[in-house]
Amino acid sequence: MNEQAMSRRRRLPRQTRVQRSQPVNIVMTKPNDYALVSLPAHVGRDFGLSRAMRVAQSRIDQFAECSGDDQWIHVDVERARNSPLGNTIVHGLLLLSLITKAQYDVGVFPDDAAQILNTASTRSGSWRRWQQDPRC
Repeated sequence: MNEQAMSRRRRLPRQTRVQRSQPVNIVMTKPNDYALVSLPAHVGRDFGLSRAMRVAQSRIDQFAECSGDDQWIHVDVERARNSPLGNTIVHGLLLLSLITKAQYDVGVFPDDAAQILNTASTRSGSWRRWQQDPRC
C-alpha cells in the first residue's frame, strides 16, 4: 500500500474500517414445509448468510478475458497495488454471477424443484431497455 493510501487509512475512524475475520460456518435450516407449493408463504424470508468465498485473481482474469472488460483496476496487480485501493477489484458483474452459488449455499431453491433457471435481473436498466426495444 502506498504512502497516500496508508495516511488515508489512518484517518478513518475505527468503526468505518472493514473488519476482516475468519469465515463463520453458519448452519442454515430450511423450514419443514419449504416446497414449491408453499413458496408464497415464504416470501420475504431471510435465509441468512452464505459461506464466504474468496475470488482469486485467476478468476478475475478469466472473467476479464471473456467479458472484454480488462481495465487495469481488475487485471494489473502491480498498478492496482499502487492505487488508493491497494489491490485489484472484482468486476461487479462477476460478483452478481456468484449470487447463484450463494443461493444454493443458503437453500433458496426448494428440494422438490425439478429444474432451476436463472434469468436476467428485471431490475437491470439494460434489461428494461431490451424489453422495450430488443435491438439494443
